[in-house]
Amino acid sequence: MYIAGLLIATIAGGHAIALLLDSKRTRNLPDSLPKAGRTIGFLERGIVFLLICVDWPAGIGFLATAKSVMRFGDISTAHHMSEYVIIGTLGSIGWAMIAGWSIACLMNNLPPVIQ
Repeated sequence: MYIAGLLIATIAGGHAIALLLDSKRTRNLPDSLPKAGRTIGFLERGIVFLLICVDWPAGIGFLATAKSVMRFGDISTAHHMSEYVIIGTLGSIGWAMIAGWSIACLMNNLPPVIQ
């Protein structure tokens, strides 16, 4: 179940966030790595899912803060880019939280395995 949840959080979440952001994409940054945003989002959703599964959702705040601090200098002058990053981050974290809590709820309500 946890593997299925991780795949839903990361891979399916990547497709969902791509659909969310496709209409808002204005241009590619010439100095960024190819598909860096996709990789960051994949890792971000995976970490959020794992934080939910180990029952430490407060760690999500640390992750979001660390990402904000790291990106602040890059996007503080470009308002359209900062809004794009915020939409992607909130969508990505929200998707992974829903996937994590859904799997946690499912695992907590399954009947015990007969031994």
